[in-house]
Amino acid sequence: MTMTRTLIALSLTAGLAAAALPAAAAENQPSPPRITWSFSGPFGQYDQAQLQRGFKIYREVCSNCHSLDLLAFRNLADPGGLGFSEAQAAAVAAEY
Repeated sequence: MTMTRTLIALSLTAGLAAAALPAAAAENQPSPPRITWSFSGPFGQYDQAQLQRGFKIYREVCSNCHSLDLLAFRNLADPGGLGFSEAQAAAVAAEY
């Protein structure tokens, strides 16, 4: 019975020591710089040029495998969205 308790104590000690190793190694690592995003916070805004570039990349690359079945084309002209005009959104919808 004492042998079992000794094995359990050794196992627990080894487990605690192994769990403490990553924490000790992380103390020496530099922390990444803080980044401020234009869209963070309650009054943040997306960069419309970046959103339009992302949509262009989607149309040229991603649309080969992924569809826009759940997209309402009227959302392309919504305020705060991609910034397309009504005519541009209609032109995109006409392609589908």
